Amino acid sequence: MTTNKKPQTVDDILRQVETLKKHNDEIFKYIDGRNMVNKFQYNVTQSMVNDCYKFDVTENTVEESGNTIINSWHSSIQMTVIPDIFNDKINHSCSNYADLVRLNSEMYIVVQKYELFGDSDRARQEMLKFLENFRLIQTNLKLIEAKAEHEINKLEELKNKINDINHQFENLMKNYRLTFGIQNLIPKGELQCYECGAKPTTMIYYKNEIEPNRVDTFRTDGYSAVCVHHTQIAIDKHWTLVDPY
Repeated sequence: MTTNKKPQTVDDILRQVETLKKHNDEIFKYIDGRNMVNKFQYNVTQSMVNDCYKFDVTENTVEESGNTIINSWHSSIQMTVIPDIFNDKINHSCSNYADLVRLNSEMYIVVQKYELFGDSDRARQEMLKFLENFRLIQTNLKLIEAKAEHEINKLEELKNKINDINHQFENLMKNYRLTFGIQNLIPKGELQCYECGAKPTTMIYYKNEIEPNRVDTFRTDGYSAVCVHHTQIAIDKHWTLVDPY
């Protein structure tokens, strides 16, 4: 069974307008009462430690006045222009906080006059336009309200992310030194196979996860090399392939 939705009456729409207007007034009061708001600025610095990039983050707390937030807010809000049948001369342009305050007050005075038309289609249609305008005011007020809130301190979160980046750089440099510095450690033909002890000119080296503290023929903890005949040993031991040498 299909139930037809009963159309809104003039009184229904006016109650919605009143609710929105009242809520808007509460937001205005809250924003106007904000004296100082804490904002945070974060600075990332870079340095070199042991030939490796290291990043750090510091924080500055800045107090911003409520008036600064209000005066700095600008937007181009496309209000519905409603015919001026009561000669109220409302200016529907809206681009700043003062316009929001003005329209929230002026439109409410005018919309109440539509009760004079009774519950007519024309009155409902025009009042719905006012209702949409009040919703637009509230939507933009909430954006300003969010700016008037104290910011959440994100220093610890940023430090954790920076530390992760630092660890990644450290690991990259460690592998870089192993890959490109091996010739300086042991010349080709002198590197000894972990399994058979042979010294071929081509070796495969791995990160040794099983014996991370073993100082092998690389003279580096946690790395081992095998000749091409014993790569299965590395696979069986679940070592991580680094590169051939």
